[in-house]
Amino acid sequence: MDGATLSPRERHLLAALEAELRVDVELDLRLRTMRHHQVRALLGPPCRALLAALLVLAAAVAEALRLTRAGLVLLAATAARAVRPSPGGPGRRRPHLP
Repeated sequence: MDGATLSPRERHLLAALEAELRVDVELDLRLRTMRHHQVRALLGPPCRALLAALLVLAAAVAEALRLTRAGLVLLAATAARAVRPSPGGPGRRRPHLP
């Protein structure tokens, strides 16, 4: 298709597409030349082992909760029990011994 046979609207669309393509090519070049940041290189072996253990633990907890709805109920009950006020109420305290 020759540029002379295009309507003004088509020329405008073609120019916009070419500009987008130039931006994409430039971005692709930048991404190819960019250095990959190695998080593992920043952390020592003990930190990596601890991070791996925490990720495994989090995955195990998530899987256990996913497998059972009772897990969510148990978690909510435990949280409610942890924040429950004392049996005598908030204003009732033990008297101080002399």
